[in-house]
Amino acid sequence: MVLAGNVMVGLVALIHIYILYLEMFAWSAPKGLRIFSMTQEVADASKTLAANQGLYNGFLAAGLIWGLLHPNAVFSQQLEIFFLAAVMVAALYGGLTVKKSILFMQGLPALIALLLVVMG
Repeated sequence: MVLAGNVMVGLVALIHIYILYLEMFAWSAPKGLRIFSMTQEVADASKTLAANQGLYNGFLAAGLIWGLLHPNAVFSQQLEIFFLAAVMVAALYGGLTVKKSILFMQGLPALIALLLVVMG
């Protein structure tokens, strides 16, 4: 169970690293425009805001990786629970205010990881 939890925590971290990339570096590129369903004008006007969002996603990924690498098992689990809960709160807010698919793309992997970490 611990291994499965670690794999899922790693997956959630990778998802947030990818989101960091999209929001900080690909926001106004064709890939970003397609993924976020935006026009070039909207992307250009919101590029700084998106980069800020990307940075926060990077912090979530960093916290999850910290939890995976910390040598103290109890503190490691606490870190993972905290950062997975933060991901879930962000996914809930995003799903309710921006796009429902955020609940599935970010929230579901975080929920699965959280359940595995708690049960592990």
